[in-house]
Amino acid sequence: MLFAATTGFSQIVIWNGEDKESGSDGGFWGRADATVVEEGGNKCLKITTKANPNPGGWANEHFNAHLPFSADFKGLRRLSFRIKMEPGHNVLLKLKHGSAEAHRLFYYGGGNTWKKLNFEFSVGPNNENIEDNPDDCWLEIWPFEDNEGTHAEGNVGKVIYIDDIQLEGPMVNGSAIRTLDDNALTDQQVIVTGSLSKGEYQDTWTGAWHNVAFDDYETLTSKISADVCFLNLTGAAVADGDGPQLRTKNPNLLILSPTAFYDTDNVITWDAGNDRNNTPKMVLTDANPFYTSIDFHADAVEVTRNLKAGINSLCLPFYVGQAEISTNCKIATYKNGTTFTFVDHADANVPFLATAVNADAEKLNFTDKTVATTPGSLGTTFVGVYAPQSAKNLYGINGEGKLQKGGSGATINSFRAYLTDVSGAREINFEDETTGLTDVSSKTSDGRGECFNLAGQRVAQPTKGLYIVNGRKVVIK
Repeated sequence: MLFAATTGFSQIVIWNGEDKESGSDGGFWGRADATVVEEGGNKCLKITTKANPNPGGWANEHFNAHLPFSADFKGLRRLSFRIKMEPGHNVLLKLKHGSAEAHRLFYYGGGNTWKKLNFEFSVGPNNENIEDNPDDCWLEIWPFEDNEGTHAEGNVGKVIYIDDIQLEGPMVNGSAIRTLDDNALTDQQVIVTGSLSKGEYQDTWTGAWHNVAFDDYETLTSKISADVCFLNLTGAAVADGDGPQLRTKNPNLLILSPTAFYDTDNVITWDAGNDRNNTPKMVLTDANPFYTSIDFHADAVEVTRNLKAGINSLCLPFYVGQAEISTNCKIATYKNGTTFTFVDHADANVPFLATAVNADAEKLNFTDKTVATTPGSLGTTFVGVYAPQSAKNLYGINGEGKLQKGGSGATINSFRAYLTDVSGAREINFEDETTGLTDVSSKTSDGRGECFNLAGQRVAQPTKGLYIVNGRKVVIK
């Protein structure tokens, strides 16, 4: 009898007993009195090892659980199950179809407790024998192996429980990612299903025991490109999360996960019943792209973005007040032409200018921020940048407010902004949010005014531009 595998939340289930009748053999061959029982609140398989009742038959056949099954492996090559038995021993798994066979071993530590064992078939002897849609397929689970001569005496009559036999591994679009080329995943957002974990199993390929490691995070990292900014893992089973590994190619990568990772930077813990999905810290750099498909909360944010004293263009995915940039900073948002208006803040995903920045700085730090979903556009004439790109024929703004057109080799990094059309203008203009533009001479009416430029430097003979006189913003034409 062949059991069709079902696709579950996190893996391809071959057998879990839940749809089997208690007291039946559950589809297993009856070699070791295979019986479906209730144990620990779940239906599982119970087998009892027996001496070979037919010396002329297959040797030790009553020491294993044997299950015929049919499944589409979908490129997955790791098979796992849970097992419970009294002694510690190497457990042998044979995966067969037709005359082809591959086997792996994993050590069960004993103690009569449930433990999950993993058997990796993507590498190792006869891994080429594993097919996605095999005919005449079955597996054998040998709790005491089949080649050590231990079956006829001390291990006869042992009771073993087996449950949750399944194929595991990360998947994208219904296929195992291990089947993809390196850097094949290029979308801003990648949705991962299946499961992610890492661990070791034992084998004797060379005649001596040794450990063989598997690491889904390393595999997934090899398949995503540096363009991927958001990994959605909410449809996957996640264990031993490795954030630093996944962020190797793009340090700005955000990871939405149903469980916490050991490293929490840029890992958003997903809460299906609470809109306040949260990361303890979001760390960003302007040398890499950024994107988020959801709103979430960040307890702290660090942005590597070199600021120069004077004027800087910025675009950030959260609300920013002027005092959060530096002490004397002013924020100006785009109005029209080459005119910007001073305001007290910039909203999320709105490009702006920060003027009178105190001094050169490499990083900006913020606390308690609501990060907003990345929109399809970050502006039209004044455009924000969330991915490094060419700046050819685009207009940047230098620290003095002068406009500079990008040449053929010019680039612009993330968390900046540019103008697409300046209509021949050479510099930008500012206006106050409430009072508008103000014309003044180089001195105030009472002759006692001190004039400062936007970098905070005293100016004796101001020329055209924006200045601070007696604490007020003025424009000299």
